[in-house]
Amino acid sequence: NEKTVETIKAKYDIKFPVYSIDGDECDRLMYYLAFPTNIIISNSGIVKYISPGASMDRQKNIDYFEKKIFPIIKIELIKP
Repeated sequence: NEKTVETIKAKYDIKFPVYSIDGDECDRLMYYLAFPTNIIISNSGIVKYISPGASMDRQKNIDYFEKKIFPIIKIELIKP
């Protein structure tokens, strides 16, 4: 939900847009492969990374975001 997105953005000082869609729309877009799905799109609209699914282990998800997702985002944010 929007409150959760805003909480996470504040916690990690995320300045870029973060969008959330409901499970039905995610299923439609990902052909029922996985939920949640993380998609990183560059400023020029190019899909840079797609990662379907998540762990049920909270710490594994945190580690995954810190080691895989955030570095990709940082690279994309420093590009002109």
